[in-house]
Amino acid sequence: QSWVYGSSLEPALVAVVVPDKEAVLSWCKKHNIAGSLQQVCRDPRVQKMILNDIRECCVAASLRGYEQPKAIHLEVNNLNELGQGFTVQNDCLTPSFKLRRPQLLRRYSQQVDVMYQQIRESLQHSSS
Repeated sequence: QSWVYGSSLEPALVAVVVPDKEAVLSWCKKHNIAGSLQQVCRDPRVQKMILNDIRECCVAASLRGYEQPKAIHLEVNNLNELGQGFTVQNDCLTPSFKLRRPQLLRRYSQQVDVMYQQIRESLQHSSS
């Protein structure tokens, strides 16, 4: 699951991603990264791998640079028994399984702020 957010006041898109547990742990095993899903998703190598996978999908879909998320937050703490982070029960989805964007923004506002701060810092370093 993923939710992509863009603010007209910010230079890029960001995303909250619920990673696939089996895929992440399989990749980690191949790269000698041990731990639970929560532990490995804090590893910058795992975050970079997932962001790179997203970028590859965006390129394959012919999305332009400004249409691609530049930072991600991995949601691994508030998952249901099916490994879903966005559900009707937690008010992140409508009964027809559409994302409830205002509720998602309220729920992840701190994470969105952190991602935008990281992007701004990255842009400042690259222009120096």
